[in-house]
Amino acid sequence: MDRQTFEAELKRDGYDVVTNTTPGVKVNPEHSHPFDVRAMVVKGALTLTS
Repeated sequence: MDRQTFEAELKRDGYDVVTNTTPGVKVNPEHSHPFDVRAMVVKGALTLTS
């Protein structure tokens, strides 16, 4: 799936489109969101631990 299609589907499904760029390694403490999240990694990697 390309980015344009992904963002169009997000908008169709009522999501806000947010772009986040993180240079280098970033570790977030354990947390949660009061909403569903969909993500597309366009460069690099993302590791989720549940």
